[in-house]
Amino acid sequence: MIDLRKVALILSLIMLWGVTVVSAEITRGIDTFTEGVTINSGINADPTNLKSLYFSKIIQPNAVVDYEIQATRINLKDFIFLDTFMEINIDNYSVQKIAVKEAKKMSLVNKNDIYSNIIVSVPNGIVQEITSAKRIALRFQTAAGSYVYVLPDPVLAEWQQVINTEK
Repeated sequence: MIDLRKVALILSLIMLWGVTVVSAEITRGIDTFTEGVTINSGINADPTNLKSLYFSKIIQPNAVVDYEIQATRINLKDFIFLDTFMEINIDNYSVQKIAVKEAKKMSLVNKNDIYSNIIVSVPNGIVQEITSAKRIALRFQTAAGSYVYVLPDPVLAEWQQVINTEK
């Protein structure tokens, strides 16, 4: 006989494991107008907290390289991102504030939910720290306080790969 309790336990564990897995992917894009190249590490995180997070390396045709972090959240009004700053904590040692470069907010069909997106430019000094980091935590400011997201190890490894990728 099949023990339904064991089957339910196994299915529950599979579902819990599936919820904690972060979908990460490196993509490359070319701006056909400027011929610039963008290399992204993008994740779709827990949609109730952080819908997506992108780390981008933007290589201009004149060889200027910029880095950005873009975060998206769909949540209640009190939990949308503020357009002030984001903090980055590298290896529990270096905490730095980065000003928000761009912020977008939009009401969705469900009037209780708001789409919230911020972009921050990452200074070169922080990019250099990321290359050897073992742990990175991001603290986002919201109307209800702050929200912390710790990068899973595979995502941190992808960010380091993006930094080291050539055009």
